[in-house]
Amino acid sequence: MFKTLISLFTVVFLSNCAQQGVNRIAPMGSQQWFLTVEQRVNTGDKQGHGPDVGSEEWKYVISRKLGIYDAEGHGPDLGSEEWLRAVHRHVFKANPD
Repeated sequence: MFKTLISLFTVVFLSNCAQQGVNRIAPMGSQQWFLTVEQRVNTGDKQGHGPDVGSEEWKYVISRKLGIYDAEGHGPDLGSEEWLRAVHRHVFKANPD
């Protein structure tokens, strides 16, 4: 009985730890953060072609898709702290830490 309780506790504990890791957002501006933004926004076409994640072209496409840039191309400088924060707010629906 005791062994079963310990096993159950271990499974629940490890499951909770794994779930917390899934919900965590990578540091803003990191490669993992860029990849997560790409997964949520998807700059490629149906054949998987698109700009390289994190490139200037990719940042521009992200800006247009999220409405950070207006029709004339006005908005924060690509890759700037202001741009990163704007993307973060749009994609993750939260202010960056």
